[in-house]
Amino acid sequence: ALDPWFLAGFLRGTANNRQASSYASTATRLDVRRLQLPRLPLDEQRRYGERFRALDDFERALRHAGRLGEQLVRGMYDGLTDGTVAPD
Repeated sequence: ALDPWFLAGFLRGTANNRQASSYASTATRLDVRRLQLPRLPLDEQRRYGERFRALDDFERALRHAGRLGEQLVRGMYDGLTDGTVAPD
């Protein structure tokens, strides 16, 4: 058995991608035969998987916060330029 979050997390690792990638002139190719995935019992895979899932949730929250921040900044620029926000 294989925990899907365990697999996804290890596949996203920078070192794993660097080791399994080859670089052509314009594109990066991933050789799945060179990927390394530790063979762990399912319960340990699940522990890793829980952490990888939490990291994914955190990353999504950061991206969402970034989008909200961009909207706020755009609104402030608009407000300052159209007079709805005072500069002081």
